Amino acid sequence: MKKIKFLDSSNSIYVNKKDRRGRLLLKKKGVTQPKITTFWKKTVDSFHPTLVLDVGVNYGEILFSSDYQNNVRIIGIEANQNLEKYISNSLRIHPNKNQMQILYALASDCNKENTSFFVSNDFSGVSTAVPNPSFNHSKVRSIKIDSLFPNIKLSNNKLLFKIDVEGFEEKVLKGMTKLITKCKDVIGCIEFNNKYLESAGTNINQYLSFLSKHFKVYEIRGEHKLVRFNILNYDTISHYYKSDTIHTDFLLTKNEDILKSLNYSIKEFHC
Repeated sequence: MKKIKFLDSSNSIYVNKKDRRGRLLLKKKGVTQPKITTFWKKTVDSFHPTLVLDVGVNYGEILFSSDYQNNVRIIGIEANQNLEKYISNSLRIHPNKNQMQILYALASDCNKENTSFFVSNDFSGVSTAVPNPSFNHSKVRSIKIDSLFPNIKLSNNKLLFKIDVEGFEEKVLKGMTKLITKCKDVIGCIEFNNKYLESAGTNINQYLSFLSKHFKVYEIRGEHKLVRFNILNYDTISHYYKSDTIHTDFLLTKNEDILKSLNYSIKEFHC
């Protein structure tokens, strides 16, 4: 077990140096996704969320990178139970540890016991709910995120979330529609990989339509740049990328005014 101290804060995470994902984090001083880390940290500082949700924690590169205000409820969800001892050690030394709850489960659109999950021992970051014969087959419980907030008034809450679950993003989002709808303000980021999504059974255009219904959607182009598509469908974004394979990150928000405090430059793309 190796400890990594973030360069721009006093916080640290623990990783498995035998895991290629862990070694990459060691090499990069805990920051392998700078545009997501930048988004997360400045949103925590400027947006002042009251609910924080990290789905697909992995080693906690994003979740543990920030300090949070004392009134924030913080939930991390990770399906790979092999990472529990590393996450637990990182949690133990985080200044907001008493506000944090880590659930070792698969976030989905239903609550269910014994859901299949496939773990890569070589690179933990690609472990997935999508069947993969070269990975280790495990069983975990699946949880619907909305079920975590049964008797809580959400209308005064400001939600910040991150979802990175190797193609399972649609099911996660459909399991948290009440949270998205009821919270006063919402902003988050999701990984978008059309090949992973299709492997999980997602219809890309229907998924993009779902995103458009609930959010304003932007591509996170860099640490300080966003791209807004005039029409959000597969044809538009594949034309933008000049490729049939699209792997990027989207910023989602219900209220565009939130972006003003985050100092992003926004470029329009018209197909």
